[in-house]
Amino acid sequence: MSSEDLGAGFRHKMAQIEREAEERLALIGSRVRKDLKESKEASDKQLRTVGQVIVRVQESARRAAKAGGWVMESTVGDKAKGEVSFGFEDDEAEKERRADYPAAEPAPQRPSTPPPAPVPAPPAAPSGRHRRGVHHDEDDFTNTDWLAT
Repeated sequence: MSSEDLGAGFRHKMAQIEREAEERLALIGSRVRKDLKESKEASDKQLRTVGQVIVRVQESARRAAKAGGWVMESTVGDKAKGEVSFGFEDDEAEKERRADYPAAEPAPQRPSTPPPAPVPAPPAAPSGRHRRGVHHDEDDFTNTDWLAT
């Protein structure tokens, strides 16, 4: 091997190394551009979401101020203009659902006799040393004899 062949081999090897380095740099650059693009898209999406949240919070604060400071769902909740719901739609849907069921048989009639009148109990006579009235309030201590043992 002559020195010229050795020099040509080294130049060829250096060209391969330079080409490989350029390809790596190009790959790194494309990855950086792709990551920057993705992060910008995510940031823009998050910025739009934050903007919508700010608008909703401002609208809620405006409604609360308009309602005189009463922050309740009925005053600050989101409703479409003219939308009023009384729940009748649910009742109609339930009636339509039950329309397919067969009718129940009527319950048999029982003879109507009035129940016997309750017999009032005679009032209990207070006995003993501590006489109290029939009605006693647990929080009322006016009838308590505090000196009795």
